[in-house]
Amino acid sequence: MDRKTATQELFSMLEIDYPELFNVNTIKGKEFINKYHHILEIERQQIEDTFTSRCMNFVCSETKNNCSCGIDYYNKTFKSE
Repeated sequence: MDRKTATQELFSMLEIDYPELFNVNTIKGKEFINKYHHILEIERQQIEDTFTSRCMNFVCSETKNNCSCGIDYYNKTFKSE
């Protein structure tokens, strides 16, 4: 079962209620996606940063400069394959 972030869940609900916003073949759809897609990236970065900072305190204390715990956590938890 894939988990979704709050923002991913919101966009899934919007896509059901307002499918025209996600139609990349229309100007309205392209504008919506271009305008709001960065919010998913902001949320991803926040999740990765938070997890990495916690991970660095407990797991990666010897390799703080190369800790990828947050990226790994996000990809395993929220990325669809």
